[in-house]
Amino acid sequence: MLPKLHYRESGVETAPPLFLLHGLFASLQNWQSVVKLLNHQFRVINVDLPNHGGSPHTLKFNFQESIDAIIALMDQLQLEKVTMIGHSLGGKIAMLLALQYPQRVSNLIVEDIAPKTYPPWFSTAMRAMQELNLSTLTSRMQADEKLSLTIPNKELRSFLLTNLQRSEHGYKWRVNLEALIAGGPEISGFPKVTNSYSGPTLFIKGSQSVYIHSDDRSLIENYFPHATIETFHGADHWVHTRDPLMFAQQIISFVTT
Repeated sequence: MLPKLHYRESGVETAPPLFLLHGLFASLQNWQSVVKLLNHQFRVINVDLPNHGGSPHTLKFNFQESIDAIIALMDQLQLEKVTMIGHSLGGKIAMLLALQYPQRVSNLIVEDIAPKTYPPWFSTAMRAMQELNLSTLTSRMQADEKLSLTIPNKELRSFLLTNLQRSEHGYKWRVNLEALIAGGPEISGFPKVTNSYSGPTLFIKGSQSVYIHSDDRSLIENYFPHATIETFHGADHWVHTRDPLMFAQQIISFVTT
């Protein structure tokens, strides 16, 4: 059975629909600054991916299950075509969905990720999160101190700790670590695909990010022949959180022009 995705809908009901897909360890909350700027012009469907946020946990994360669950949500909302916007892991899912179901995607916007395999940078973070003894935690500060032994980047720790929730029995992770660890090789990879998506496609990269290189252009254009690549100067991998206004303006310009 497909996981029934948690989502939040806002904006203008009769306007063109946008789907927002977040990245690894994130949730729909990470899009809120951008959503507020898009609401006046679009129908915005902000989605929690499987094993993230308020969406169901599964045994193992995989791309196909995520794609099928998103298509099921589109059908539930009676949306034949949407603009699909994805960041990082969500960008991979958005790309694969467009390649598999091109008739369901009117525009594709991919934030700071390319259709290729990456080193599993997240494995250290996952291992540190998994090894954190939640039963002995007394505060978020304590969790941050313990994670700092393995993850020196404070900003990354703060991001990961948005998934730490207090429950009646102490603390728990909101993300399904076991499923993400099991699906790690798939998350870092990109399946071999022979078809292409010929619809309007925009790749947005941060100038301080290493996720999209200049030599990725031919690979991108092989899958997405009408793709354009825009660089946000001074931004890193999380472009939409660094400058939500410029990011939203880029989306509006691309979709409405």
